[in-house]
Amino acid sequence: MIDNGFDSNAPYSGYRYRCVGISKQPEGIILKTIVYTFRTPKRVYKVIVEEYPYQLFVLKFHLNNSSGKTKYHIQTDDQDAPRVIATCCHILLKEIKFKNELASFGFIGSNTILPEKEKKAEDLTPIQKKRLERRNESVENTRRFRIYSLLSKRVFDPENYFHIEDVPNSSYLILNKLNKEPDLVSKVAQMFEEYYLRDEPESFPSVATTG
Repeated sequence: MIDNGFDSNAPYSGYRYRCVGISKQPEGIILKTIVYTFRTPKRVYKVIVEEYPYQLFVLKFHLNNSSGKTKYHIQTDDQDAPRVIATCCHILLKEIKFKNELASFGFIGSNTILPEKEKKAEDLTPIQKKRLERRNESVENTRRFRIYSLLSKRVFDPENYFHIEDVPNSSYLILNKLNKEPDLVSKVAQMFEEYYLRDEPESFPSVATTG
């Protein structure tokens, strides 16, 4: 379970984070954007939370110095994924859920894509080849998606939230049962599909770039 503390040695404790910007100027379907950063012993991460209609919040994150089409598809191999993920959970729970009683959430677990230099690597051992294969995924049922799906059910009680999985697209919706919007599930699912799943991959919201 997520540790409530920071900077401890527990694997699921989060790093200290800070808010560095809030934009309330609507941009298309996005109603508000909140940006946070946090630092690990080796990296600086940027976390972006976007608010959509029906009080849907989408969190995505990447290395602060990464950009372009692959920024959500990088794997760092820092062996720090539990604390990175925990930090993002702290942001959702303490900054978003705590302040928005009806908040719902969504994410896409991006597939890992090999950098060009790794694709061209030669003279690999069998173990190294298998490792590269695991890091060159399709968009279906990604490793990130599987990890985040399991964690979502622990953090967001299914008694209080609808959990909607789209395995072929590695997308996941966590819809708040307190929100009495008529046909909430179908409305949010359609909005999510039309805005993201039919768009270009580099524009997907994504909880990605884990250690």
